Amino acid sequence: MPANKKVYAKRSSRGPSEIEGLYRRIRNGKHFEKSPQRRDIFDYLWKNRDQPSKLLDIWEGAIEPSGSSAPEPPPGWELTTRVAVHDLRYVLIDLFVGVREGPKILLDPAKKGLYQLSIRTEKHDDDATWAFWRPHIKSKHGVAIVYVEQQFYTDWSKNLVFRYYDCNEDNRSLQVLKRRHLDIYKAHENQLIPSFPYVSGAEIKARDRIGRWFVNHASIEAQNVIPRHHTHDAALFESSLILLGSGESNEHIKTALAASPKLPMKMELGAQEGHEWFGRVVFTDPTKEEKTRLQNIPNLDFSFSETLGIVEFAPKNGMVLVLLTRIPSQKNGTTTTILNAEFGRAIEQLAILLTDEARMESGKELPTGLPEYFQALFAVPVDQLTPTNQVIHLERLVFRAYSTDKRSQDSTWE
Repeated sequence: MPANKKVYAKRSSRGPSEIEGLYRRIRNGKHFEKSPQRRDIFDYLWKNRDQPSKLLDIWEGAIEPSGSSAPEPPPGWELTTRVAVHDLRYVLIDLFVGVREGPKILLDPAKKGLYQLSIRTEKHDDDATWAFWRPHIKSKHGVAIVYVEQQFYTDWSKNLVFRYYDCNEDNRSLQVLKRRHLDIYKAHENQLIPSFPYVSGAEIKARDRIGRWFVNHASIEAQNVIPRHHTHDAALFESSLILLGSGESNEHIKTALAASPKLPMKMELGAQEGHEWFGRVVFTDPTKEEKTRLQNIPNLDFSFSETLGIVEFAPKNGMVLVLLTRIPSQKNGTTTTILNAEFGRAIEQLAILLTDEARMESGKELPTGLPEYFQALFAVPVDQLTPTNQVIHLERLVFRAYSTDKRSQDSTWE
C-alpha cells in the first residue's frame, strides 16, 4: 500500500469523530491543497451530506464567485460544475484504491442529476469481483462499455431485409457490402438503405449489470457506448474498454484482438454445408485435463492435434460458447476486457458471473488470483434458461494466461 494512503485507514473505529477526522485529513491533504475549487466542492458536499445536491446547488454553494449578483448563472456553468464534480469523484476513488480497512468517503454518481457523499465501510479490495475489475477501476481514463446495434440492409422496392455478420461497420456499411458481397450489392444497387433496428436485449442486460456494479462498488459511472453514435468522440475510446459482442459484429472487438498477436484462443463463426450455423473456438496446446473435461460436456464436438484443440458448437443443440479475454490496450496502457460471443444470452450469463461475489470467490467457474492478461473459454447451456430460471452456471473449458512479451508468444497456429 502506498505510504501516502495509510493515513486514510489508520484506525478501524467508525464513530462520528473518526469520520470527521477522515474528512479533515482528506481536505487538508496534498490532493486538495493546490485545488481550492476541489476543496470547496468537497466542503459543500460534506456540509450537505445528509441530502443529495443538484448541480445548481453545487455551483451556487461552492463555485460561483463570491459577491456575484447575477440573476442567472453564466453560460457554461453546468458543464463547468459537472466536470469539477467528476474530478472530485475520481480523486476520492484514487485515494482509497488499495485501502483495506476503515471507512471511506466517496462521491456517489449522479442519480437523476443529484450528487451526494457517502461513507463506505466495505472492504471492497478483498472482494473477488473487485479484484477482477481492479484494472478498470484504477484507470485514469474512465470506463466505457462498448456494444453495437445489429446492422441490416433494406430494399423497400422488394420488401426485403437482410444482413451479413461480416458487415457491421456502421457508417461505411454500403462500401463494406460492395467490397465483400459485390453480387448482392449489384442486385440491389441504389435501392439499399442501411438500418439498425435493434440491440440484443441480453447484451443490454449485461451492460446494465456491469454498469451497476461499477456504480455500487466503485462509485464509477461507466459510459455506455454504441460506436455509431460516437464517431466523432475519440476520447471515449481512450477509456478502459469493456467490449460486448463478437468480432464479427463489433469492429472494436475485431480491432482489439488483431492488435494482440498470438492470443492462445480465437473464436470463429461460419456455416456448414447446408447452411447450418455453427461456431468454433481454436486453442493452443490442449492438455490432458482439458481433453477429459471436454469429453464430459454434452452437445459439443471437439478434435485435437498435438498443438491445437478445436471445440465446435451449434445453437440448435442448446450449448454455446463465450470467450472472456483480457488484454492491454494498444493506445494508452489501459486494460481491455472482452466478453466475446455471438449470442447475447451467453454474454449476459458471463456478465452475471463477473458481478456475482459468491460465485467469483468460489473460483469454480473462473480461477481466483488471475494473471494480468488471460483468456477463458466457457460453455453456456442456454437450453437450461427458462422464464423462472434466468441464471445458469458456466462450465470453464480452457484457461490460458497471455503474455505481452513477444519472446514468450511461441504458440503456433496452423
